[in-house]
Amino acid sequence: MKTLPILLLVVALAASQSPDPSVTVRPSGSVTSGGTCSHQSDCEDSLCCVHSSFIGKRRKRLFLDGLFNHDHGTCKPHRKLNETCLPFMTHDIFNHELYESYCPCEQGLECRGVTVDEAEHSVVHHNPRCQPPES
Repeated sequence: MKTLPILLLVVALAASQSPDPSVTVRPSGSVTSGGTCSHQSDCEDSLCCVHSSFIGKRRKRLFLDGLFNHDHGTCKPHRKLNETCLPFMTHDIFNHELYESYCPCEQGLECRGVTVDEAEHSVVHHNPRCQPPES
C-alpha cells in the first residue's frame, strides 16, 4: 500500500516536468540535403531519407556501422531525368521509413532500362535510367 502513493508522486512529478530545452524538435519537412533523418517526412519535399552502408566521402565501408544502424539516414535528392536508378527500388529491409543506398526517381519519372528483356520468369533492365513514363 505504501508503494501506491510513491508511484503517484513519481508520475505527478514526471508529468509536471517541462520539456528539456536541449532537445530540438524539428518541424516536418525541415531537414535539408545531407542532414540526418529518421522518416521520409523529416526531409524537404525534393529529398528522401536514405540509409547507406557506406560512410564518408570516400565511401569506405566501416564494419558494423551500416550493418546495424538502421534507425537513421541522410536526406538526399531524388534521382533526376537520365540519372541511373534501380528499377525495383526498395526500402531498407530493416526500416521501411528509409530507402536503401539512394532515392528513387523524382515524381513524374520512372526507372526503366534503355532496353528491357522480358522472359517467362524474369525481367532484365539494361542501363536503367530515370525516364518519362512510356505512353
